[in-house]
Amino acid sequence: MASQRVTTLARRPTLADLRSVTGLIIGLYVTMHLSNHALGLISVRAQEAVRPWVMALWHSPPGQMLLYGSLSVHATIALIVLFRRRQYHMPPMRLSHEYRQITLVLLVLEVAALDESALREIL
Repeated sequence: MASQRVTTLARRPTLADLRSVTGLIIGLYVTMHLSNHALGLISVRAQEAVRPWVMALWHSPPGQMLLYGSLSVHATIALIVLFRRRQYHMPPMRLSHEYRQITLVLLVLEVAALDESALREIL
């Protein structure tokens, strides 16, 4: 029983596992980004008070590697899953879902790059 438990804990991560983890990282970035915008609706002072914390996390070299790595891995896995399909015929809702996933990752990548260029202009 114990050896079976150790085996299940030490299993190799699947594409679905990697996609879930990278999706959570991307979701955390988007949540923090939009929360900072929402604070700007309350007051600019509140937004400016939180911004250094957000910048410290996502604009540090480890944070950038985590974010950009997650974006690239997530997009690559989405394309791998799409190309592994035996048939490319999809119901319209599934096609819409796949299209939204791919474009959302590209949009987040663009926003992250724009944040980085804006930070360089400020400093």
